[in-house]
Amino acid sequence: MERGCYIHAGISGAEVTIKGPDAQALVSMSAINDCYKWRLNFGKHLVMCDENGLISSHALVNRTAEDTFVMSAGNPWPWLKLLNTGKYQAEPIFGDIYVFQCAGPKSLTCIEDFLQADLHDLKCLETRTITVPGLGIETLVQRIGMSGTLSYELRGPAQDGPAVYDAFYQVGKARYDMKRLGWRTYFVNHTEGGYPQTSCSFSQACDIDPDFIASGMNLLPPVYTGSYDPANARARLRTPARWAGAGWPNSTTTLWVAPPLRPRPQRPSAPLSPWSGTTRTWPISTIPSSATVSLTSIWSCPVRPSNPPGQCRQSPLQGGPGDRCGLGQCVQQIFPQVYLPMYHRR
Repeated sequence: MERGCYIHAGISGAEVTIKGPDAQALVSMSAINDCYKWRLNFGKHLVMCDENGLISSHALVNRTAEDTFVMSAGNPWPWLKLLNTGKYQAEPIFGDIYVFQCAGPKSLTCIEDFLQADLHDLKCLETRTITVPGLGIETLVQRIGMSGTLSYELRGPAQDGPAVYDAFYQVGKARYDMKRLGWRTYFVNHTEGGYPQTSCSFSQACDIDPDFIASGMNLLPPVYTGSYDPANARARLRTPARWAGAGWPNSTTTLWVAPPLRPRPQRPSAPLSPWSGTTRTWPISTIPSSATVSLTSIWSCPVRPSNPPGQCRQSPLQGGPGDRCGLGQCVQQIFPQVYLPMYHRR
């Protein structure tokens, strides 16, 4: 993506919102970040540790209201564990969203062309809601990257995902050499950007948390190979200090102080793209219920790295103990079915 831009849909899935009078206190208790100096409509990359100081989860979290914090593409186990103590007056809310990541030298120009909007003044980690021309639906745009370079996310309700993805990809492919990013390259990009990544650089500490294991949420237990003893799960866990030299502090600093973009030169307004008004219907895979998970359907991203444009891969999820699951989105989709019963058992 050295000359164009890419689109990645692999982290679409569950969105978890914490809302209530004690939401900020709960989020602050879960993370090493300063959660009190936090402007509305801005995000932070929260690093959440367990009682031993090991990284249990890390994810992008946005503050959308004084008492509301929204996590996308992350494991909210630290939040749910604190909720289960009964000490916090807050409630979890679960939703289905699409997350389309776009990065590269032409990413900003491509998104501005697609949305017919000037985003040069969008600050790092700031969010903005824009109506997609020709579709009449809103999408949330956020500037976020691993190293302060041009990179963005588009997010919205899952049911709008196929139409937004297809329209965005058609514009990007035709004019900006947009490529569809797959999982293997996704992790490479994180590493090149100086950001350690769960499930790539290290494991999450909740994998060895007895409460997490007993909750039924541990649907994809890690399988360890390599030079370390496979039975030594602790060797794969990290503290924030352990990764200080691997990029988190430096990348976070770079992300926050990235200079504002220069104003876009004035130019005649471009006509709407030829895809305006185009919509498509995508299939939804049906997943049988299991002894441990009750799930009826799952929304799959419209285009996978191995699929040609315009096709949708069925993503079945087998629910028996020890069975192998499909893609990450499949696992995220069943979070509400597991989280809510566990939360209400406290």
